[in-house]
Amino acid sequence: MKKNLVLLGMMGVGKSTLGKIVSKKLNLEFIDTDKNIEKNCSMKIIQIFVEKGENFFRQEEEREVLKSLKKNNCIVALGGGAFMNNLIRENILKNSISIWLDVD
Repeated sequence: MKKNLVLLGMMGVGKSTLGKIVSKKLNLEFIDTDKNIEKNCSMKIIQIFVEKGENFFRQEEEREVLKSLKKNNCIVALGGGAFMNNLIRENILKNSISIWLDVD
């Protein structure tokens, strides 16, 4: 697989859980962009929103997601709102296989 598999969906639908399972089965790297943002900022997503604001978070999200999408053969779990970003969406649609997860 040369492209990444990108898991999309709103918070709590299981992107990270499924991503870890699939990556282990296929022996591929798993990237959780929200976890990486939390690590880079040394705070939880909710803290980032409260203390730094949504604009700051969205800038960090764009940077982290685009960096992750440059890799190949990875399973990438995106935060719930990431696909709303035009640049992120264009990169996913061009260079990745994407799956939208939903809970009914």
